[in-house]
Amino acid sequence: MSFSSISLISTKTTKSNEINDLYGKEKNNKNIEHSQQKKNYYVYWPIKNNSYNLDNKYFIDKNQPFIKNIVISNNNLKSIKFNLIWEDDLTLKNHNFGKDILKLTIINPDGKKIYNEKSVGNGFIEYEINNINKKPTIDKIISENIQNAYYDLLTNDKIKWKNEPIILIIKIQIGELNPLRRKIDLGNEIFLDITYEYYSPEISEKIDNLPDTNIVVKPPNIISNESVVISWTAVDDYTELEKIEYSYKLSKEENWSPWSKETKKVYEGLKNGNYKFSVKSKDHRGNIDQSPAICSFIFKNDMNFNKPDTIITAGPKGIIGYKDITFKWIGYDDKTPSDDLFFSYFLEGKDNTWSHWCKNKSIKYFDLSNGQYTFHIRAMDDDGNIDSTPSSQNFIVEFVVDTKSPNTIIINSPSNKIDYNNIIFNWSGSDDITQVQDLLYSYKLVGFNTEWSEFTDSTSKTYNGLINGEYTFNVKAKDISGNVDESPAQKNFIVKVETGPNRYVSKIIEFNIGENQHPSYTDSFKVLKGPKGLGRDEGSLDVLSLGVNGSIILGFDVKITNGPGNDFIVFENPLYKYNSDKVYAELMFVEVSTDGTNYVRFPSISKTTKSGIIYPNDVINLAGVNPVYANVDKNDINPYDPIVAGGDAFDLDILFDDSKVKSGLVDIDNINYIKLIDIKGDGSSFDSRNNPIYDATDMDNGADLDAIAVINYKIK
Repeated sequence: MSFSSISLISTKTTKSNEINDLYGKEKNNKNIEHSQQKKNYYVYWPIKNNSYNLDNKYFIDKNQPFIKNIVISNNNLKSIKFNLIWEDDLTLKNHNFGKDILKLTIINPDGKKIYNEKSVGNGFIEYEINNINKKPTIDKIISENIQNAYYDLLTNDKIKWKNEPIILIIKIQIGELNPLRRKIDLGNEIFLDITYEYYSPEISEKIDNLPDTNIVVKPPNIISNESVVISWTAVDDYTELEKIEYSYKLSKEENWSPWSKETKKVYEGLKNGNYKFSVKSKDHRGNIDQSPAICSFIFKNDMNFNKPDTIITAGPKGIIGYKDITFKWIGYDDKTPSDDLFFSYFLEGKDNTWSHWCKNKSIKYFDLSNGQYTFHIRAMDDDGNIDSTPSSQNFIVEFVVDTKSPNTIIINSPSNKIDYNNIIFNWSGSDDITQVQDLLYSYKLVGFNTEWSEFTDSTSKTYNGLINGEYTFNVKAKDISGNVDESPAQKNFIVKVETGPNRYVSKIIEFNIGENQHPSYTDSFKVLKGPKGLGRDEGSLDVLSLGVNGSIILGFDVKITNGPGNDFIVFENPLYKYNSDKVYAELMFVEVSTDGTNYVRFPSISKTTKSGIIYPNDVINLAGVNPVYANVDKNDINPYDPIVAGGDAFDLDILFDDSKVKSGLVDIDNINYIKLIDIKGDGSSFDSRNNPIYDATDMDNGADLDAIAVINYKIK
């Protein structure tokens, strides 16, 4: 298996031995004939795992060593790991003496030994080759379309891909240490497993936003229990929850914990004091949450303490370039509620003495002179006990005239066209003088409201229940000197929500992955949405690769019925080759079921005579034939109209004479499940007339499922 280019290019456009033509002269000719506007495509480098195709279990004759040549492309390879397990055989029990010795040798083609290790008796040998290639640093490609973006990535000089494969010779020998034993020894069984990691780039028009971390269970403000329990979770726009990793720390611990999938931490034996727990998340592409979730608490193992505690929650630190400041604080006590505590403050460098006692939890100072300051705050409870360790914070004012406006950026937003109406925006700002935490923001959603919001320190806004239409979100920052961003950040988008029930796939009942599943298209949730076709000459990248002979069973929120004309459409991602009338297709059998147990298959006809690109009219009642034109994100083509949507439409009426339909085991007016089965396409599968079925099998990863749209239905 070689993945030197397979992992870099679309599942369809790589399935040809003519890649050089397709991405060489064809690319240049198309660019000349059809000038396209270039745009940004974002490149991500997740690490994928795979194994070398070995039968794993072997019997090694004492006189015949095991020798295996392995070939793995190293253009994006990260590491290779060898795992050898064996047991010493006992040919005759009454001759049970001595031990076998096993030797693993890994050799370069030029005869140089890379590794040589012995193991006596039962045991195992592990060896790993690391850092074969470094993770590429390129994260953005500017190109005309996504196919050209893949080509540009493949040929980019900064990546310096290596096309020559890694060739290794694996040699395993068994020998008997005892000469008498050697005569009756037959050999030994071994288990050899070779796995490897590689960088598998993914290209998308969408920026992969940072994950967002949230603390689910946090301790109370003051805790005296011996155990402190904290748990957390995260959300991400691409990564599934179970694949997100976390790192955490307690304020009095210096280092962040190693990344893991742990979502709970229990602390024992804490000393009395103030603590701040922080946790951040990392998605499968290595993007790290830049705003960790935080919770603070005070640990007191004796709840009968007398004096309250005070904590500064907001206020300037370090060197600041403005004269007006604000400090905020909070207090805790074993008996007196926080809202009933009294506070006294003192700004060293400005005040001459402590303030009078008050219940204020903030104070503003205006027009401070340049210089050094220390702010102190202390609390007093109902019994008159005063915090003996006031909280303090130092800062320096170095004021300069601020005439420069801040800058605002949107860091999380919907795509240009969405099929949902509950959205969230996140933003941030920067300024030459004002610290980020002191910036204020105002926002407006054109199409929803006409006035700017009041300036606030919030950096997010959620809109729920937006009606279908066009919108523009605007947000602008204001610094502490009153300068406002003169060019607010903007994001245009369109909401187009389907009315009525969901007529796409709503759940995956069963997925049996076939052989050689494409490593860049393994997200099964890709099928839970409308089609995202790219037209006649491009195969969609928003798909699930079934793998060769793979199958999938899909469920729906509606019942599919035998109505007028076609009843549902299956969208794969075929494409026409070189503007010819032949299509690059990967075919699938289609079956339907009412109860999820009894299935009937659509009777099919295939007139193809050899593997390769095919005429669409040569295939009847197989999915994966016709290109997909409907794209719920990019165009207004009706995905339920097979005349314009593309894909392969199926009419349940064809199954009327099937024995299971006649017996009532399958009710074609109440279909709840659709099963799709990849056809290898090399002539080993047959149609309903026992004719061999052929399709494009070069570099085959199996069929790629985009979506299913239900035409005729009734509510469950």
